[in-house]
Amino acid sequence: MNPLIFLLMGSGSKTGSIGTGAPRNVLVSWQANREKSVNSAGGGYKACYGINPSYQAATAICSTVPYASGSAAPTSATLSIPGGSHVYIYVFGYSTLNPNGTPAATPTTVSVN
Repeated sequence: MNPLIFLLMGSGSKTGSIGTGAPRNVLVSWQANREKSVNSAGGGYKACYGINPSYQAATAICSTVPYASGSAAPTSATLSIPGGSHVYIYVFGYSTLNPNGTPAATPTTVSVN
């Protein structure tokens, strides 16, 4: 049985095989959050993974994707996930008003390299 990556997508889930061995780069993309505070200075996204279906900040590994310029913050990130892992992926929009973020974005695609 191959380990899987689970992407939380609303009430359903989408899976993709990550395989075993060395860490794998996983490209995660999501729909943009249109809140102005996410898409301006001090805002952006946090793309995280963890072993629990409900997000737990203490054990999640996150990559910050800050707003840099233009009309919106980037909507993808590459996570390095250990081979043989079963993980859940979470994406949060954050801002200066809410630095911890809220589940404001839904992962839509995953690409395992």
